[in-house]
This record gives sequence, structure tokens and C-alpha cells, in this order.
Amino acid sequence: MAVAEHGGFEWRRLSQLRPGDWLVLSAGRWLGKERALKPFRLAQRKTGSGRFERKPIRLPDTLTEELAELLGLYMGDGTNSRWGIRFIGNREEIDRVRYLARECFGVEPTVCRHRSIWEAAVLRLDLKEWWEAQGFTKKSSLEAFVPDAVLQGPESCAQAFVRGLFAADGCARTSGHITLATSSANLVRQIPIVLFHLGVPCRILALSRKEGGHQISVCSKRGFETFRRDIGFGLRSKDDRLAAIAPYQIFVRGERVPNQKEPLQNWYAGLGSEDRRLAKLTLRGAMWMRRYELSRHHIGVLHAQGLQLTTAIEDSLSPASGRKGIS
Repeated sequence: MAVAEHGGFEWRRLSQLRPGDWLVLSAGRWLGKERALKPFRLAQRKTGSGRFERKPIRLPDTLTEELAELLGLYMGDGTNSRWGIRFIGNREEIDRVRYLARECFGVEPTVCRHRSIWEAAVLRLDLKEWWEAQGFTKKSSLEAFVPDAVLQGPESCAQAFVRGLFAADGCARTSGHITLATSSANLVRQIPIVLFHLGVPCRILALSRKEGGHQISVCSKRGFETFRRDIGFGLRSKDDRLAAIAPYQIFVRGERVPNQKEPLQNWYAGLGSEDRRLAKLTLRGAMWMRRYELSRHHIGVLHAQGLQLTTAIEDSLSPASGRKGIS
């Protein structure tokens, strides 16, 4: 992530970096606090025979976590209707939409089923006009975006928006990787920055499918644990899958530290018998094939025994000099 010409942050590939570019190493804490939404007043409507009677609906004047999550679901699986807004998904997603709509607007959405696809619609003209006035309306999935109200709102609302978006278009793979697929260039630009500020680093991959699009993947164990603890999916099926993943089983490919074979052998040769036993157990638990992948726990154990290293030690420790190696 680099500081762009306009002063904001943007993701750049290594090939795009130039001498003098400033890189963002830490985003600090989330600074947004604004909950107040744009003032909105319903226009006076003519009444009379033959005219459509508008049904009442509660329109909030502040951004809540429920509204932010509903916005995330809308940007992922929502569409515009002549009379309001609609959501498409499976039954679990639609049940979540129903709950959020009741919390936000005090209405029960109209729900219908088309084979295996469910749809929930909040059909109120007042809501449609209010939605547009707040800057929430997207023209299509290609132009989905993070609303300014979310970017300027408190951290809990940003987390809720990401939760809704990942509930709609994200998944937790059995490998433990949390991913989001999107065809929106706006989201590809905005979501990694939002996640970065929320303590969740990620990377962007271009999808090879015919229709194009990108995949945003959460990376690092800390990012995974932060996402699981503070954000989640808001859907039981996905959250249960996320909870079942053991963090130490993912993101095991650490940074390779070169030229560590001889220093490690010398360090090991100088240990006492008990320290050697502990070192063996520590490194054996961190070894995969011929590469030693050290978790934060393993590194802490080795640091306590006087060995300084970063994240990984490569190659076998069986020395040719006749010293006792670590098997």
C-alpha cells in the first residue's frame, strides 16, 4: 500500500513502485466517528382517488451496525427495484436480511422463492428515495462501492459493512483462507484499504474466469484471527466453518531466512541436554518436509533459549561435521 498523489492510500504492485514512493506499514486505529446521516425530508404528496397510497416506514437518521451490515449485503447481493430495494441469496441470507430490515426500518420484507434462490424485497417508495438521497444506491454490481457514511462512521459500522459484504460474496475455504470475489473496481480499490485499517491485511488476485473480476484474500494469521473475532460473516453456516479452523494449520509458509544452517548448528551444539530436547520438540513440531516453518509460539521458545531468527529456517539440520543434528 502506497501514498497516492491525491494524499490517500492505494494498492500498487511491486513493479509499480518508484524511488521516492511512501509505503504504508501501519494504518493506526480507525478514526471515523460520525453516525449522523444526511438530513432527509419527505416531499408532500398529492392524494386522491386512483393514486398510490404510500405505506409508512421508519427511516433512521443515524448509521447503526444493523444498517451498515444491510448496506454490505446490498452491495454484494442487492438490486434496485422500482418500488424499493431487493436482496437475492439462499434462505439463511434472506433470513438475515429480514432481521436487519425489521431492526432498521420496522417493516417485514416481502419474501419469495424461485427454485433454490430466495428473494427479499423492501418495497417502499419513501425508502427508495431516502436510499438514493443518502448516496447508498448502486447502478449495478460492477459499480458497487463503500458508502461515505461507512467510511466516516465508527469502526463497529465499518466492521458490520464488511460482515454483510462477505456474507453475500465471501467464503471461508476449508484451507482456512477467507476470500471475497467481486466484479466491482470500486470495491477492489476500497475494501483492502478498509480491511487494512481494521487490522486485516489482504492481497488482490485477478480471476481468470471469462467474466473477469478479482479475489480479495485475507492473509496472515493475525488478519485471520482479527477477522474471525471482530467481523465474521453474520451467518451461522459460514461462522461455524470459520470457528472450526485452527489458525496454526494455515499461513504456515513463512519468510525464508537465508544462510541459517551453520549458525543453527553452532547454536544447537552449544546447548545443554535439556535445552537440546526442548529445541528438538519445538523444531520437529514446526517442520514440514525439509523446511522449518516456525509459528510465533515456536519462535518465542527459541528466543528464550538464546536463538535469534525471523520466521523460518530452511534446509536440514543434520550436519556433515559429525555434530548431532535435529531429526
